[in-house]
Amino acid sequence: MKIVHLIGYFNTGRGYQEYFLAKKQIKEGHQVFVITSNRLSWEAVSVFSKEERKKKEKQKQRFIENGVFKEDGITVYRLPVLFEWFPRVYLKGLKKVLAEIKPDVVHCHSMSTIVALQIAFMKRKESFRLVYDEHMIFVYENKSILGKLFYFLFPFICKNFILKRGDAFIAVNEETIIFMNKKYNIPLSKIGLIYQGADSDLFKFDAEERNKIRKQFQIKENEVLIIYTGKITFAKKVLELLECSIKLLKSSSVKILLVGNYETKCKEKIDNFMRNNKVEDKVMFKNFVPNRELYKYYSAADIGVWPGWPTITTIEASSCSLPIIIEERLGMKERTSNNNGFAYRKGNLNELKEYIELLVKNNKLRKKMGKKGRELIENKLSWKKINQEFMKVYLER
Repeated sequence: MKIVHLIGYFNTGRGYQEYFLAKKQIKEGHQVFVITSNRLSWEAVSVFSKEERKKKEKQKQRFIENGVFKEDGITVYRLPVLFEWFPRVYLKGLKKVLAEIKPDVVHCHSMSTIVALQIAFMKRKESFRLVYDEHMIFVYENKSILGKLFYFLFPFICKNFILKRGDAFIAVNEETIIFMNKKYNIPLSKIGLIYQGADSDLFKFDAEERNKIRKQFQIKENEVLIIYTGKITFAKKVLELLECSIKLLKSSSVKILLVGNYETKCKEKIDNFMRNNKVEDKVMFKNFVPNRELYKYYSAADIGVWPGWPTITTIEASSCSLPIIIEERLGMKERTSNNNGFAYRKGNLNELKEYIELLVKNNKLRKKMGKKGRELIENKLSWKKINQEFMKVYLER
């Protein structure tokens, strides 16, 4: 089968859904292509402030050469951009590339994009099966005037083009189903559900790497290491993690490792908090780590905590036998469904604090939950299992 993954930005090292699906499909013997732009997303160049964005754009760190490349074994078509309305691009030459490939399936990642409309128009005269998947949730909804205008107009565009041309519409969690129904006006009967996952071959506990990382950060084996990975921002509630852990940091053999790029103001706030509470030696930072290296850090840790909206990294942590604590949300129920961690009620920091303290003090429970996490991934949330679900959608007629 010839499968095209269509997406505005494709960042090989970030470890997103489109990358892992493509890798699994290639392994199964399919011809797989990614069609994308000649630009990386802002996240790929570690940009936050407007000033930094301008600097990076001037240095053209987001721009890549046009052409066809092999990126980690995946054939990637990087097309020039006619215009960009971040985070949306119009791809020049898309029709020509599709005519050249003649795909059986086009899997378009994200519906509310310009390329989603481009492919809908092209579907009129083509026989490929068009599958859309969507990841949007309400917390990421653009509530500016332009954003409100977009969500007012998009249901009409969706109804007249995308809904008519698309063959399947997949949400990655339960909240996304509701978002697609309310914001895009897609009937619930037309929306399927396929969760995101982890590469269980890559993300697994590694005792040797655990020792290396803990030695690097001078963490003793009898110390409990709490890890957070992702953007270090106010929205991700990283400061709340520290506030809920302060008693443990002061009185117990507990340390926290924050892995990811940080928002400057958030980092300053965290630094002040650490100084005021005299726990500078208990909280450590590690800048962005490529996705394929994260298993080392999960192996080194004893507990994973994500107080804000949990990204796909929580599944990868579970795959490494790490017990997790996340905020309870409609779209995240499956992530702790095997008693492999705790989901605290939204905004209830006392509950978050209780769960952290419970896992810190109970090594036996940590081990049990870690084992349950690995079972969950192997049985339900591995990319192998998830790809099987998408292959059923690809083959439906």
